[in-house]
Amino acid sequence: MASSSRSSRAISNGRSPTPPWDGWVTLVATLAAAGVPPFSTFWSKDTILSKALAINSGLGAAVVVAVTVIGAMAVVRIFCLVYTGATARRRRFEPERIRDAGGRVAFAMVLFAIPSVVAGIRGIRGRTDPIAFVTFPHVPLANSHLAAASIIAVAALLGTGVAWLIYGRRLAVPGLQPANAILGEGVYLGDAYGIAAARGLLPAATAIGWTDERLIDGAGELVADSVAYGGRPRRWLPDLPLRPLAIAVLAGAFLLAVLTVVLAGRLFGTTG
Repeated sequence: MASSSRSSRAISNGRSPTPPWDGWVTLVATLAAAGVPPFSTFWSKDTILSKALAINSGLGAAVVVAVTVIGAMAVVRIFCLVYTGATARRRRFEPERIRDAGGRVAFAMVLFAIPSVVAGIRGIRGRTDPIAFVTFPHVPLANSHLAAASIIAVAALLGTGVAWLIYGRRLAVPGLQPANAILGEGVYLGDAYGIAAARGLLPAATAIGWTDERLIDGAGELVADSVAYGGRPRRWLPDLPLRPLAIAVLAGAFLLAVLTVVLAGRLFGTTG
């Protein structure tokens, strides 16, 4: 009776009435997928990070750590949506669909967790490196060292903790109000495109419009006015005598030819 009443209250509160064993095993699977030791075999990321540290690639190390944090947040978000009632509150009340979604996610995570947990616990002692094909230029193959493994473990714990505060505990941070639209709804492509269009493309379009109006159009008008001014007939040309004008043109052409010959001789005369 107590169990059924708890299940009824869970359904009414929007939570999936899953057994405790299912929830705990799924939590272990979530930690394994997030890369939290000792539940996970995180050789791939810390092997890559060890190579990046060996060649002093700050950008490569930052990318690996960022991927670890974001990946941990993603899997913890899935766990929170299934087991903390967020799915029911976001959508209309359908207990059967929520229960079915919880079962599907739990089964998939359990299947993923079993080899991860076994390989993670077994590999800590020997630190075997099953993906030695990941190489960097001029860096010999070597097992992952302790510094890279520690950084990856801390990054996974950081991502797990941040995601639990955001999606599990619903922690409100006033300083992160501009990011609430992304963190609250999760990393959905449609919402991400909408936010990018509203926050990025519209201001960029305004800036491009101002640039086009003030700079490009202004420069075009200046060039057009200059060409039009240059094409107008000058009143002082007919006033000049034809003979002095012809002599000046010929003298200028002769002087230009002489300068061209002299410069060409200095530039190309020594190459022969």
